[in-house]
Amino acid sequence: MWSSALALSVVLNGLSVLAVDPLVALNYTSYQGTALPGGVTQWLGMRFAAPPVGDLRFAAPVNPVVNATVQMADQVRIVLPGEYRPVYTD
Repeated sequence: MWSSALALSVVLNGLSVLAVDPLVALNYTSYQGTALPGGVTQWLGMRFAAPPVGDLRFAAPVNPVVNATVQMADQVRIVLPGEYRPVYTD
């Protein structure tokens, strides 16, 4: 759900364009994206499912682990097949 999708007015070469708020809250975490020129907002490296390791290998995708902190979504993260990076919460 895009609960924090507030429109921001950006002025570019005399044109008014809209971008959405870079902070987006989903049901499992929040992501901080990047507002780009021209009214574009991007989110990179977002998790959409739990890693397919252990019992999840060759199984249908399941929801990612819930994380209460804001995750930076400003770069693509390269994860090699079979590499597991657990998500820790405090």
